[in-house]
Amino acid sequence: MPSIRTPLIASIYFLILFPFLSSTEKSTRYENQITIRESTIDYQLRVGDRLFVFGKKSAGLEKIKVGMRMLDFYQQSHWEGSTYTLKWFRTKEASVVLQKWSGKILHSQWTLFPSGTIQYEKMNPAEDEFDLEFRFIEESLAAYDWQGLNQTGSANPKPIAEMSSKTALRFDQFDRLNLNFEDLSVIITPLELPVFALVLPNEERTRFNSIKFNVLSDPSLPSETPGQTDIETPPSKTLRDSLLKLNFEFY
Repeated sequence: MPSIRTPLIASIYFLILFPFLSSTEKSTRYENQITIRESTIDYQLRVGDRLFVFGKKSAGLEKIKVGMRMLDFYQQSHWEGSTYTLKWFRTKEASVVLQKWSGKILHSQWTLFPSGTIQYEKMNPAEDEFDLEFRFIEESLAAYDWQGLNQTGSANPKPIAEMSSKTALRFDQFDRLNLNFEDLSVIITPLELPVFALVLPNEERTRFNSIKFNVLSDPSLPSETPGQTDIETPPSKTLRDSLLKLNFEFY
């Protein structure tokens, strides 16, 4: 007569260990779940130790917090006086998409991934000089570095304190732009199309307080060497009917 001891012992071990195995699997699955908190003035999206605050009035990104460190990175609205609505939904990949609408027009959207990376997409052709702009009036830009298009390696960080006069910084066709603020840093990576960036100073040229982005039309055209410039307008080869797409990684 065959023994039933071995199958019985295996069944007992399975019943004892199953709750722990299920708990471990569930913990891994929801480790980076994105949570959303809505107040009367904003939406707060949290994933891991990162918090992204979107203002309802501005319908844009306003603050980022990583752990106990915070950055005021205020997305500018180009259509003053317009009424915007933010709408959000989850994707099958567990990301959260936050869209900016005015009436039936979808202007742009942000996608927050479980990894903590956040992606901006322009959803309609640009109607003004720049596709995307941020102001950081209360923040101090300490250093920056970049990697040019198809460039291997990257330049050493350039300390802002070494600049006697804060003229505009322009970056044509960059693959990666890293901005180091006092408390937080951000890596900005263009997707699909070449992008131009312009970092602007205040009126007194004592500090930098904004950054603007535009899509470039023809990557085969020669680019200016990234660095300081007195020109604070987009290059003539910007493409007005292309849609900007950028990745932001705050750390």
